[in-house]
Amino acid sequence: MTTTEADYFSIRSELLANEQSRILAVEQKYMQFLLDVTLLAAPGIYEDFSQAMDLKPFWVNYPPVQRGRSPRGTSIP
Repeated sequence: MTTTEADYFSIRSELLANEQSRILAVEQKYMQFLLDVTLLAAPGIYEDFSQAMDLKPFWVNYPPVQRGRSPRGTSIP
């Protein structure tokens, strides 16, 4: 069965008229979940990005161009 644009808008209007509060509740539930997961991961993400600055002297003194196409040994950071 092929759904037309008119069918889509008809179903959409019906959902918005009859299920709006349920749709909002589901959106809020998953938004809260995403917020909780993000806030839980935030300290680790911040720590990882902060530690990247420890490598700055290495990258300044030994830019990727010097490593060539197939780095070996100490050429690999």
